[in-house]
Amino acid sequence: MLADSGLLAAMKPGATYIDVSTIDPATARKLSNAANVRGIHFLACPLGKTPAHAEKAEEPIFAGGNKEIFEKNKPVLEIIGSPIYYLGKMENGGGDEAGPKVAAMMRLDEPVLDWVSLARGMGVPGTRVDSSEAFIAALSRGIEKPGSFLIEALI
Repeated sequence: MLADSGLLAAMKPGATYIDVSTIDPATARKLSNAANVRGIHFLACPLGKTPAHAEKAEEPIFAGGNKEIFEKNKPVLEIIGSPIYYLGKMENGGGDEAGPKVAAMMRLDEPVLDWVSLARGMGVPGTRVDSSEAFIAALSRGIEKPGSFLIEALI
């Protein structure tokens, strides 16, 4: 995401990056700041259920970011899920305004989890990528077949 060959470097100024991952507030802020430096808008939109719900557009979305950018991108969010909640500034979508307990629950580095193995154990194919090129290739593979496909993007 942040590398010279990362996704943000490939995006055009004025574009919007909608982050639907479950990352901690500090990482969301880091991505938001990096996007802003490049003239890219950022919406933090952690999802509230499972990939199966997202496939049926039944995924509640909790959006944080600039209100005008949220409204402009709301039709895209409506494809992903419903209901959609606008929570205000970016950090509200990431969880740390609710206090240290919520922020601790949003941390994904403790304990260390192998998301690809967890997904495979539930019958969901997946892969781990560490570059924008690998992400694009994995996304292409994931779109080729119906159903869920996990891409763990290391940033």
